[in-house]
Amino acid sequence: MSRWKEEKTLLFVSHYRSYECLWKTHSHLYKNNIARNNAYEALLKDINDSSLTMKIIKTKIKNLRSVYHAEVRKINNSKRSGASAADVYKPAMSWFTEMNSFMADTDDYRETVESDLVVGSK
Repeated sequence: MSRWKEEKTLLFVSHYRSYECLWKTHSHLYKNNIARNNAYEALLKDINDSSLTMKIIKTKIKNLRSVYHAEVRKINNSKRSGASAADVYKPAMSWFTEMNSFMADTDDYRETVESDLVVGSK
């Protein structure tokens, strides 16, 4: 899959937002495969690019979500480091703000929980 230009990715994210069953984990349709497949098909039609397939759409969503969560992690880590407001990490991707406008409310991004494991204790 070739690298998408920022405009195409931004268009994709704005259409992706319309299909809550693909990203809103608390939606009753999130685990409904029929609803999700219908949403993927509709997303393909919305983008209207003959080079896209269902596999490419699913891969693009997976990649966008991964990059989005990595960027959120960078933002949060820069805030924890004691940086001033001007020094807080700011993602460079044009689509990040659009995706953050709806993904920020999901529970997909969870902080790492550290556990106190004592080796050898009973």
